[in-house]
Amino acid sequence: MWDDISERLTDKVQTLQNRAARVITGADYLTPINELLSKLDWSILKERRDKQKALVMFKIINGMTPAYLKDIFRIISGNQYIILGHQGGI
Repeated sequence: MWDDISERLTDKVQTLQNRAARVITGADYLTPINELLSKLDWSILKERRDKQKALVMFKIINGMTPAYLKDIFRIISGNQYIILGHQGGI
């Protein structure tokens, strides 16, 4: 639902972030990207999206968002939720 981005586009955006990291740090293409992202205190974009989705869900479950967001979920059991009117998951 909230991550409706194709793998191809995800890869393109990640490549752009990687290039930006190389420009900012002045590193060449032999330097591992994980080293550069760590140096800049950046996460890969997928991790950032996953953390943001988890934070929004936490806020929804704990009543820290407007009611219309909580209204789109239904508790199945315990900590399992479904999105009303949507096939698939978060």
